[in-house]
This record gives sequence, C-alpha cells and structure tokens, in this order.
Amino acid sequence: MSFINRIKKPLLVAVCCSFAGGVMASSQVTAESFQLKTSMRDVNGVREIEQGDFAKGIARTKAALARTSVSVNRLPLLNNLCVAYVAVGDLDSAKAHCNEAVDASSNNVFALNNRAVMHCLADNTPACIADLTLANERKTKQRIVSQNLQLAKQRDLLSKN
Repeated sequence: MSFINRIKKPLLVAVCCSFAGGVMASSQVTAESFQLKTSMRDVNGVREIEQGDFAKGIARTKAALARTSVSVNRLPLLNNLCVAYVAVGDLDSAKAHCNEAVDASSNNVFALNNRAVMHCLADNTPACIADLTLANERKTKQRIVSQNLQLAKQRDLLSKN
C-alpha cells in the first residue's frame, strides 16, 4: 500500500449504541461505526494518530501547531487533534480543536465530519446531523460523510422509539 493511500485511509471509531457515551478506538468496521478522517497532508503527528499512538501523535501535533500561525498550515494539525481527542474519548479537548478546524477551514467537509462525530459521541444528535448535512451538501461529496449521516439519522430515529 502506498504512503498516499495509507494517509487517505480513514481512522475508524466504533461506537456501540448500547455503550452510552463510550468510545473505543478500533480497526474493525461494524454497521454502527462512525468514521473520522485525518488530514491528507503529511504533517507532524498524523502517522502516529493513524497508527493509534494517540499520546505521541497529540504531542507532536501540538508542538507543530505551536510553531505555526499560518491558517492553511494550522488546519490539518487542528483536524488531526480533533480526530485524536475524539478517538481517546476526551470530548472536551476534541470540541475545542474540532471547532477551530471548522472555523479555520470555512466548513471543510472533513472538519465538519469529524466535529459531527464528536457531537454524536457527546449525545448531541441535532448538532451531529446538522454538521453532516452541511458537509454532505458540499460539492465534494464524500462517502464517509454520507455513511456517517445515515448512521446518525438511524441512531436518532432509534432514540425516539
């Protein structure tokens, strides 16, 4: 597998509907899995995050983020921190970085997707569906977003029954 293909491979977070509020990092895909997407750029920390070494990935990414003020260079770092914090279940830290990634990107599809997953895991289904709907309406349609939107709508429907 080439380096580019490995970078594009989404990081998966399995969320079991009966495990309220819990997050488990997993390499298994189930019918009830939300998908997160790291940046496509090879920035500090992304490899560690994709390999599940979240502590090292977060440290490297934060160090790189502290050294840059250019918005276009901050976006992939913020996005990767959002993914890493969601994956480890630190939703408070995730929220700050996810919001910054969305703001810095002018509603980038993957930044919206990752923030939506964070919202779903925080049991904020309306915000989750809103972010995924906005991401899905972008001209760059992404299968990850469509699948996450379908899953969020199913979970919302099940929670109303």
